[in-house]
Amino acid sequence: MASVFEKIAENCGVIEIMMHEQLQKVHFYIEPEWKNQLRTETKETLLWSVNRGSTSDSVRDFAVRSKAIIADMKYLKDVNDYSIFTRLLLEYKAFINHMVIVLSYAINFLMLIVWKAPLEEFRQEKPDYMYEFWEEGGVFLTLWAIHLVFTSLATIAYFVAFPPSTRALVDDLVRMFFGAEALEKRQQKWAKKHASGGKTTNLPTSTAALSEDDVQDDRKVALAEAQDSVFKSQQIISSINDTQLIDRTAYRTQTSLLDPLSFYHLVFLASSAFGYVTYGYTLAFPLLHIVVGNQTLSRVIQSVTKNGVTLMYVFLLMGVGVYIFNLVVFAFMRKDLDALHGGYCETLAQCFTTSMRYGLLSGGGLGDFLPQENYAFHDQNFARFFFDLLFFGLITTIGLNVVFGIIVDTFSELRDDKYRTTELMNSQCFICGRQSHDFQRYGTGFRHHIRHEHNMWNYLFYFKHLDAMDANDYNAIEQFVAEKLFTEVYDFFPINTALCLQNMGDTEEEELQDIKTDVRRILEMLEKARQQEEEEDMQQKQAQARQMGSGGGQGITGNRNSTILAEE
Repeated sequence: MASVFEKIAENCGVIEIMMHEQLQKVHFYIEPEWKNQLRTETKETLLWSVNRGSTSDSVRDFAVRSKAIIADMKYLKDVNDYSIFTRLLLEYKAFINHMVIVLSYAINFLMLIVWKAPLEEFRQEKPDYMYEFWEEGGVFLTLWAIHLVFTSLATIAYFVAFPPSTRALVDDLVRMFFGAEALEKRQQKWAKKHASGGKTTNLPTSTAALSEDDVQDDRKVALAEAQDSVFKSQQIISSINDTQLIDRTAYRTQTSLLDPLSFYHLVFLASSAFGYVTYGYTLAFPLLHIVVGNQTLSRVIQSVTKNGVTLMYVFLLMGVGVYIFNLVVFAFMRKDLDALHGGYCETLAQCFTTSMRYGLLSGGGLGDFLPQENYAFHDQNFARFFFDLLFFGLITTIGLNVVFGIIVDTFSELRDDKYRTTELMNSQCFICGRQSHDFQRYGTGFRHHIRHEHNMWNYLFYFKHLDAMDANDYNAIEQFVAEKLFTEVYDFFPINTALCLQNMGDTEEEELQDIKTDVRRILEMLEKARQQEEEEDMQQKQAQARQMGSGGGQGITGNRNSTILAEE
């Protein structure tokens, strides 16, 4: 019996809901399989990519992303139930990727040891081998076959988890050829078409049927508004029953073949497939698989790709600058370029290629590559001096440093975002937005609060709980939250409040009252001390006056006796 209660308690979720300006605690049961369907990589992606601006923006983005995650969980459940192969493929996906990385590095390490340059032909692609075990049909063939199996499994596992979508492919093409605005209009149109199962919802209104005399009666207006609310709720519940609260087709993550990861996995599989016929040359590409799933290396790649459009325009501007200098080289210095050393300038295209190559790769720009003694295109040496100086300053120094600066600034921005996100996760509740010190001082502790009271994953599981239920079986709170989710109104989150902080105001008033009492007591003590000091000063003055009076009488008597003795 105890184990049953422990199991129920382990799978019991607790959240807090703001309903009609009243904070309610909700208990619900979490199916154990839901925790298995919520993958670790999905949680990590949500934690690091969710909007962490204001609390209201954060919970709104969280709710939107939760719908996509729940839709993906439904899809993965169907995939797991499809066959034992797909279930094992997704279950051991991480192990398969690790094996691909190990095999890729092992094969390339052995290639470093075994390969040697052929002696017969200088440009022969097939290498010679220092050891016979690497010959065709030996160790290399075995390792390549194993590598191809694991590469195929990793690629299949990726596309099973993120199947290509025609809608996502069309979205990418629209964005590519017509811009982001056209894509946004297309997505809004699609969302309206598929909202409420593609049906247009015309909610009835009772207030429209009221006469002017009836509208003047507040009670009738309130009754009509209540009827409208009931009608709208019935309409929403009917729509939920027809399409489910979270429709898998509408909310599931859409993956395009043009997506960087999708395209990478296709090239990744092709490089492994052609590894044997290319003697192992293409097996160097799978070494990049170490980046997949690695947050640190992903940020390094993202530092270049995040501002890819800006970098492209900067490179285009640099190309224009090099082309302008190239025209000067083509007009006045092309005969002095040495073709034996790579200075091809028979056509303008060759001259541009030479200028681009050596102008950017040489430390001093074109001035390092061009003959130093050539000043034929101007009688004075100042022309060549300014030519070399302008190319070095504009292209080599400013242009390349702008490129490096964009990359470094982007990496610094990503690093700062990571530190900021880490700091927020350790010091602020994601759901309510209150700081950790509030719970340390007035509640049951910050860690207890984010794990048991405002656990963000419990809110996601509650949405999943509502989606799994029949809408006709909702209780009052469940129907309230379901209607809010369906209409995309997320004011049910307990922003800036929590049940454990309900007495926080009273506690602060009590502390303020205690402070006032202490201050009053201190003032009374100071007043008593001041009065006592004044009494002591008064007594001291009276004592001094008495002493002075007694001393004066003795002086008069002594003078009188001395006068009498003098007369005698």
